[in-house]
Amino acid sequence: MPPRSLHVTIWFEHAVNPGDHFAKSGYVELFWLPVLGPSATFLFRRLGAGLESVPEGFSVGLDDLGRELGLGTSDTKNAPLQRAISRLVQFGLVRRHAAGELSVRTAVATLSQHQVGRLPDVLQEAHRSFIESERACDPDPPANAPLPTTDQRDGSGTGSQMTLRSDQ
Repeated sequence: MPPRSLHVTIWFEHAVNPGDHFAKSGYVELFWLPVLGPSATFLFRRLGAGLESVPEGFSVGLDDLGRELGLGTSDTKNAPLQRAISRLVQFGLVRRHAAGELSVRTAVATLSQHQVGRLPDVLQEAHRSFIESERACDPDPPANAPLPTTDQRDGSGTGSQMTLRSDQ
C-alpha cells in the first residue's frame, strides 16, 4: 500500500549558489512554470514555503496536499499529484528516499539556454531583460558568464516587451 503522507526535508547536499532563485520567487513562477508545468511548479512552491516555515522538515497528508493544490486525492501512479512529484524528480528539484520521504531543493538555478529557447518569445525577451538587470546589479559577473549578443547590447532584439517588477 502506498504511503498516505509525505515527510519533506531540505535537500542539504544541494548548496544554494549566488544567482539561484528561491522556490517562492517570481522567477520560478514566471520562467520555470512553462518548463515544469503548473502542477509541479505550485507543488515546488508549496513545499518550499513549508520548508521556509519549518526548516527542520514537516509531514503532510497526500490527500490534504492534493486538495490544497487542486489535484484531487487519488494515490495511483498516474494521479496528478504523483505526476507532479515525478516531474520535480525528473528535473532534479526533489529527491525520493524511502516511501513517503522527499528532500527538496530550496532554490533553483537560472534556466539553461536550451530551456530559455523553448519558452514563448515574450518570456524569452523577459528572461533576457531579467538577466541583464541582474548582471547590472552585479559589478563582477563570473568569468564564464556569456557575453550579450549585439542585438542584446543595443536592445534591438525582436519579441514582445514584458516588464518584470523589481520586487519579484
